[in-house]
Amino acid sequence: MLLLNSYHPGQVWGDGEMQGMREALSQSPLDVVLHTEYMDTKRIVDDAHFDNLLRLFIHKYAQRPMAAVVAMDNNAFDFIRRHRDQLFPGAPVIFCGVNFFHPGQLAGLSGFTGVAEAFDGRGAVEAILRIHPDAKRLQVIADDTNTVRAILADLTPVLEAYAERIPFTLHRGVSFDELMAQAASFKPGDVALLLPFSRDRLGRHMPTTTVAEHVAQSASVPVYGSWDFHLGHGIVGGRLTNAQAQGRKAGELLLRVLAGEAPERIPVVRTLPGAFMFDARQLERFDISWSDLPAGSQILYQSWLQLNRGNLLAAALFGALLLLAFYGWGANHSQKLLSQAALRDSEARFRTLFELSPDPVWILADQRCVDCNQAAVQILGAPSKAAVMGLHPADVSPPLQPNGEDSYAMADRLLNKTVAQGPSHFEWTLQLMDGAQMVTSVAMRPFTLDGRAVVYCTVRDITDAKAAEEALQASTHAAELAREEAQQANRAKSEFLANMSHEIRTPMNVIVGMGEMLLEMEEDPLKRSYIESAHSAGESLLTLIDDILDISKIESAKLELAQRPFELARLIESIERVFALTARNKGLTFSAHVDPQLPAWLLGDEQRLRQVSTNLLGNAIKFTESGWVALRVTADPAGVRFTVADSGIGIAKEKVETIFQPFAQADGGVTRRFGGTGLGLSISQRLVEAMGGRMGVDCDVAEGAQVWFCAPLTAAQPEAATQQPFPYRMTLDGAAQEMAAMRILIAEDCDENINLMQAYLRDTAHQIHFARDGEQALEAFRDGAFDLVLMDVQMPRLDGYSATRAMRQWEAEQGAEPTPIHALTAHAFSEARDQSHAAGCDGFLTKPIRKRDLLSFLHGLSDAQEADAEAASTAGNSA
Repeated sequence: MLLLNSYHPGQVWGDGEMQGMREALSQSPLDVVLHTEYMDTKRIVDDAHFDNLLRLFIHKYAQRPMAAVVAMDNNAFDFIRRHRDQLFPGAPVIFCGVNFFHPGQLAGLSGFTGVAEAFDGRGAVEAILRIHPDAKRLQVIADDTNTVRAILADLTPVLEAYAERIPFTLHRGVSFDELMAQAASFKPGDVALLLPFSRDRLGRHMPTTTVAEHVAQSASVPVYGSWDFHLGHGIVGGRLTNAQAQGRKAGELLLRVLAGEAPERIPVVRTLPGAFMFDARQLERFDISWSDLPAGSQILYQSWLQLNRGNLLAAALFGALLLLAFYGWGANHSQKLLSQAALRDSEARFRTLFELSPDPVWILADQRCVDCNQAAVQILGAPSKAAVMGLHPADVSPPLQPNGEDSYAMADRLLNKTVAQGPSHFEWTLQLMDGAQMVTSVAMRPFTLDGRAVVYCTVRDITDAKAAEEALQASTHAAELAREEAQQANRAKSEFLANMSHEIRTPMNVIVGMGEMLLEMEEDPLKRSYIESAHSAGESLLTLIDDILDISKIESAKLELAQRPFELARLIESIERVFALTARNKGLTFSAHVDPQLPAWLLGDEQRLRQVSTNLLGNAIKFTESGWVALRVTADPAGVRFTVADSGIGIAKEKVETIFQPFAQADGGVTRRFGGTGLGLSISQRLVEAMGGRMGVDCDVAEGAQVWFCAPLTAAQPEAATQQPFPYRMTLDGAAQEMAAMRILIAEDCDENINLMQAYLRDTAHQIHFARDGEQALEAFRDGAFDLVLMDVQMPRLDGYSATRAMRQWEAEQGAEPTPIHALTAHAFSEARDQSHAAGCDGFLTKPIRKRDLLSFLHGLSDAQEADAEAASTAGNSA
């Protein structure tokens, strides 16, 4: 068996899962041998690392089939979903520790089952309220990573449902120093709940266990946790998601699969409950009684006295019994008289307490009332105590209890159970003398009175509390329904936008592409102006579509930000090349400046930084009739500051807040004058905030504007330079002529797109073969050796995903080298990218596809294949 651990040795969560796995396997007579591979993806997350892992595993395991593969946590799970059929064809996969699992992740895959990791937010809050029923406020601490955003999406409705009982404050997206200051300000009566927190708003990383220790030291109130790795680092405990439980359950599933059970017939475990776990040292620090903890709680880090309390009590009791035995022989008649007097005094005290008790008390014998206090008479509305004597409990109850059971039968059953088994506690509905019903909490215990076996029964009115509880449950249910409806609406909106994007991008691929081809061929100025107008209108429509999709991704929390090294100078140079020309065509002066003190390489999302900078520069040039536009990149305490300044029309100070609202501009009249939807700045601000940064404006009307944003970018190690993009016009006397000829299979069912691809590649040496559906593509792929496959994902008869999977399966059966397959799609959401990778595609091209982008892509692939061939030839000659 192969075990893929996403993390590194010593990582607390991963080690806990492996311990649980070993515990489960140790209970089996099977001799299970695990080969463990640590992927180290907590510390190294770039694409090159995953490519290196794939090559390493191919080298190590190509000739070593595995009976099963275990994937621990999301990175290993995603890796094996993509590469299982290449590395271990047909091997069953058991996963665990997977956050935010949904069945769609296994679409088209067979032989997968496992355990999803989920935080029990409701159980955590209810445990806190059980231990601290009088808590005044719940202080929730969380970072702003994608993982915690998803946790909060489920937890926030729970917090809102309990807000009347315990208001909450969310401390999110702050720096470590700010967090410690906020923790120190928590007031007596507050309780804190710590979610995973490992990266602050400045982009700094700290182990989440270290954060827990600092928060617990700064706060003077109990701090509860969410994951078991927090325990022992200052938190009191709580309903903790448990690594060992994840691994243990995955081990049990593995044994079922090894015994012959098909993985796809084993449902994925999605409701593995967390464990109630507590730190004895913190319980003592905050004077929390063990009896207040939920049933079945585990108490760790106990002192020697706590661990041996039972033995010490037993020794003390034994000593006491020895003393009693020693002195017992000296008991005499006077002591007996004293005992009898003490008994009479005790009975007198009992009678006094019985009569004066504010709670109604019944004494029952043989299921009938033989005594009661005045409070019992009053609660029933009886005229006197005599009216209550001899009554059966069902005589003052409705015929049926709320569970539908007959009141007489249920009362007899509960009384007999109390006599036989000891104290009991339950809810009971009374029917008073005036016919009104009352919900009560009943406690019963057996004892002996005057030598007679009786049942002592206390009753407490909980009608109002029960009504409040039912109202809370109804409110919680309504909130859950509302959240589910909102999620369904979001899903419907995302699906609608994705479909509309596809339907619009498909014809726009032809419109924009043919426009580019006409611009290359047409020399007549008037005709070129017509073509340029149509081409520009098409580009504007695509920009609007992208803006709307970005807004949708942000609102539905589907926006994904990359954290990869990039070269700052190269980013700014590429932006400068575009906007210097645009500004010059408008008669403006353009300049760009990068502070030389900044690191040459930074860690962040280069594409999104380009998008925000492009939007700000586009606005500046649009709203500047004459003068200049400048881009400055400087150091800032919060990271790196990008400033776009211009000598344009400026923005009134009272309009600054307005311009960041969707579909809004500082002056509604400028929409017609300058164009635009008003979406760009709103999207830019949200993108910057998603990075952990902020955006602002320094401006005045008629004095130009300065729009800036700060992003928490940190220094990074240089990476190898990537392929530079090609210029706009590609001809045979340019770079296209230098490309090595390739045999390319293009699967595309749209005639217009076929014509466009033919036009793009007409002047190249490539041999092109077209297939109009997935079945034709698969047949052609099996018959001819191709250097590249471009696969449209939506086709008749057999879609692109299915065709790709079939091609990969055929390659595996034939022992052939994998052919590069790249998906072509008009879908713009990440789900399409994930589906493509899951099906076996190596890359992903989004329509509309520009000629320069296609030729640049082919050139890069051709160079890579030539380099591989040269390396193989060199290795062969050396051998």
